[in-house]
Amino acid sequence: IWVQIVVTGSDSATFMSETIADNTPEAAAAAYSQVWTIKNSGTTTWGPGYTLQYVSGNAGCNHGAAATLSVTIAPSTSVNWTMSCTAPAAAGTYREDWKMVGPSGTIAVGASSTIWVQIVVTGGDDAFGQGLGQVFDELDLIY
Repeated sequence: IWVQIVVTGSDSATFMSETIADNTPEAAAAAYSQVWTIKNSGTTTWGPGYTLQYVSGNAGCNHGAAATLSVTIAPSTSVNWTMSCTAPAAAGTYREDWKMVGPSGTIAVGASSTIWVQIVVTGGDDAFGQGLGQVFDELDLIY
């Protein structure tokens, strides 16, 4: 009799903190960094096969390549994922989503499939938006 037992770990992640809270004001074209602290709440050790990948949006962070772990993160320990960003030049609210991916696929962070940065750019170039407002006001008068 031959018995094979395969024991596999599970990937799980927990959001711990971030440096830029949702709707934080940022000056137009200003540099800022978003740091997410994520806890390895699973049973596998994270390593170079684990990445943080861009999903959508544009809050001015670098989308050039996925951020890859260069160290190992044991279960019950945390890692800081840091993104260097530059706020857009136009005033408005901007959000950018990222996802954690491991060898088994996307890893939910808590109850969410993504983590994000959402900023409000203040004092930016809003002349374009003001011009549209004037056009719509004029159209309302014609209509």
